[in-house]
Amino acid sequence: MSRIEQALARFENGYNCAQAIVSTYCPLFGIEPDQGLVLSLCLGGGVARHGNICGAVSGAAIVLSLKYSSPETRPRQEMNNTTYKKCTEFMDRFSERNENIICSELLGMEIRTEQGLEQALAKDVFNKQCTGYVRAAAELLEEMLNQD
Repeated sequence: MSRIEQALARFENGYNCAQAIVSTYCPLFGIEPDQGLVLSLCLGGGVARHGNICGAVSGAAIVLSLKYSSPETRPRQEMNNTTYKKCTEFMDRFSERNENIICSELLGMEIRTEQGLEQALAKDVFNKQCTGYVRAAAELLEEMLNQD
């Protein structure tokens, strides 16, 4: 099963968008998937359902940080510049593909309130829309991780 399929399977099995991405890619960096699930839990729904940056995008930022941050081999400023550049590239590409990186904008609704969350669940927006965002994040990560 490809990592894209793994991320989708995790999302479809009840993990949030960030968890699906982070837990799938953690093993590439010697981190157990269960640790990735814990580290990324609050990023779902644009950070604790606040509708900010999409959890799949935030999860990808963690993965890119793991890939491009190596303090033992690079000076801190160089490491930061490289990592920020890669993360910016990812966010730009995700936004080009999906027209935004903000969860509430992508979903077309607020999920921060109990009423908003109930509305989103009733409309099945997480299955109908977020699956595509998880797929897009995983596809872009695959492209970027294989560039170097």
